[in-house]
Amino acid sequence: MQSFYQDITSSPAKKKERILKSFQKTSYYLKKFTAKLQMSTFEDLTEKKKQYFYKKQSIN
Repeated sequence: MQSFYQDITSSPAKKKERILKSFQKTSYYLKKFTAKLQMSTFEDLTEKKKQYFYKKQSIN
């Protein structure tokens, strides 16, 4: 409720600045999260590849 009141009373420039800052923070954390997600997916895939080839070799 207080932030809503601040939005009404503050100037448009300050409002724009605050929105921009929150957007930048969000995009930063989103990029960080997707990078971690991509790395974990890549590691999972390489691990599965190793297991697959190991099984294939043990059969032959």
